[in-house]
Amino acid sequence: MKKEDFIHQSAITRVKEKEFLTKNDYERLIDATNLEETVRLLSDTVYQSEFAKLDKYEHYDQALKNELQKTYNYMYSMSDFKYPVDLMALKYDYHNLKVLIKEYLKKEDFSSMLTDITRMEFKSVRDSIRENVALDIEHFDKVINESISDYEENKDPQMVDIYADREYFIELSEIADKIESQLIKEYVEDLIDFTNIKTLLRIQNQKKDLEFLKKVIIPNGSIESDKFENELHSDINEDSPLFKQARIYYYVKEAIAEYKKTNSLSAFEKYMDDYLMEKVKEIKKITYGPEVLFAYLFAKETEIKNLRIIFVGKINSLKPDFIRSKLRLSYA
Repeated sequence: MKKEDFIHQSAITRVKEKEFLTKNDYERLIDATNLEETVRLLSDTVYQSEFAKLDKYEHYDQALKNELQKTYNYMYSMSDFKYPVDLMALKYDYHNLKVLIKEYLKKEDFSSMLTDITRMEFKSVRDSIRENVALDIEHFDKVINESISDYEENKDPQMVDIYADREYFIELSEIADKIESQLIKEYVEDLIDFTNIKTLLRIQNQKKDLEFLKKVIIPNGSIESDKFENELHSDINEDSPLFKQARIYYYVKEAIAEYKKTNSLSAFEKYMDDYLMEKVKEIKKITYGPEVLFAYLFAKETEIKNLRIIFVGKINSLKPDFIRSKLRLSYA
């Protein structure tokens, strides 16, 4: 993939980056006295048109979903080279696949849980699952076959998530390889490393065995899979040799320390998001290339995540300092 193929798209994207909320914008939103004022403060932003359609501000999430949908539609329309957008959109394909498989297993209609940010044609995938006909989409077919086979034996719908998540990261790595960007390759490896460490902690807490661990550990990170297997019965502390040589070391160290205090992985998620944002911010130094489109989408998703945190805080009358502590680093 040639960087020169993205000169025009990168220029357009750099202009759109000026629409991102600034630190001052976030401070005003956090300090807003109520939900109505929070929405009013967004009146001069790109979110205004979607919030104007709401009958109740409590339905804020629909406005945020619509804005994200518009963003993906626009980014896909900009270029014949879809891989940088696919890199961020892929998780929605796999979310939909999980929903459709569980729908089949539970004999229920889960259509309301599907998202339109997808390359998937719902009817064809649904029909394929129901009629046991191959989709000829290698990764999807593998998830469907493994999930249904496992469920028939064990009746555990959780395994659908495990098979789908594993295959999602495998395909994510393949897309990163096609983009041929060292920075994006490292982003995916680091994301896998974070996910595997978080998974190991969860499995230790649940007292799962080695065979289960082998099913859920994801390949293609910078930390080899067998190292996680070797650490299953070890105490994972801030200076664990498991991740001491990894790029993510300093952020994981802080995340583990927080986890040890609270036994909650929510703080771990924040450290992961902040590390990845610092990584993505390096793309600001790149004039043009597929990285620019990818960075814009990563930044947009983070911005919407932050807006959700703020809206939840306002609805629940949470203190501004508490809301501020939960926000992720922003790109702007």
